[in-house]
Amino acid sequence: MNNKLMLMVMLAALLCTCNSSPTVYETFNIYQVLDQGIPREGPTKPIDSLTLSNEPIISTQDILSYSWPTHEFTITSNAHSILDTLGLHHLLSPFVACVGNERIYYGCFVSPASSYLPTTYPYITIKLNLQISKALNDSITDRRNDIRIYESLKYSGKLIE
Repeated sequence: MNNKLMLMVMLAALLCTCNSSPTVYETFNIYQVLDQGIPREGPTKPIDSLTLSNEPIISTQDILSYSWPTHEFTITSNAHSILDTLGLHHLLSPFVACVGNERIYYGCFVSPASSYLPTTYPYITIKLNLQISKALNDSITDRRNDIRIYESLKYSGKLIE
């Protein structure tokens, strides 16, 4: 009788571990900010109150690889075409980097020919490989290194460490 009870307890424990769901990682996405008139220094209202595009302009699916040490990444030719269509390479165009529904940081796209570089937030220079550069002001917390972004990119298989 004790052997049957022990076997039932072991089977129950095994079934409990089989039913536990794995950790689900959300996707890394970059959304265009639709609010008008944001000053060059960045938004004057909280990041959660900014109006974002319905669809991301860059998503995990668009990223071919992402180098964590340099924050340089490559995207598909289709994603490059979308950036060209939106005209993001011609001007300072704001974005918000998100993981799932969580807004992680504000930044902007900057033309490689631009003479202006943001000092208080990260920016993406659009060229063959994109790079998210940190804010030029060293006193600003570097939010590019957020663990949620790291885990999302690692889970997706896009991360180069």
